[in-house]
Amino acid sequence: MSGTSNIPSPRNEPVLNYGPGSPERAALKSALTAVAARQADIPAVVGGREIRSGVTQDVVSPHCHGRVLARAHQADRATIDAAVKAAVEAQRDWGHWRFEDRAAVFLRAAELLATTHRQLLNAAS
Repeated sequence: MSGTSNIPSPRNEPVLNYGPGSPERAALKSALTAVAARQADIPAVVGGREIRSGVTQDVVSPHCHGRVLARAHQADRATIDAAVKAAVEAQRDWGHWRFEDRAAVFLRAAELLATTHRQLLNAAS
C-alpha cells in the first residue's frame, strides 16, 4: 500500500444516560416493543439472494427459552456449497478494492449502527 490514506481518526460514541423522560429512553422502549412484537424470518443468504428452505429452527431468547424470536431456515448441502463458492468470489473481488473503499464500508455500517439503528441494536441485544 502506498500513498496517504484518508481514514478518519477513531472516536468513541457518546454515552447516553437513558434517564427517565429522556428521548433515548423513549426510543429504546419503542424499539423493545417493536422487537418483541415480531418474529423474524431468517433466510440463508447466498450471493445476496435469500433462500428459504422451509426447514426451520426456532431462535429463542437466551433468558426465556419459551419466547421464540425468529425462525431460521436451515441450509442444505447445495446451499452451503453455493455459499462457499459465493464467498470465494466475493473475497476475490473485495481484495481488489482500495483500502479506503473497504474501510468506507465499515465506517458507513458503524455510522448507521450509532445513529439510525442504535436503539434497534440495543433492543435486539
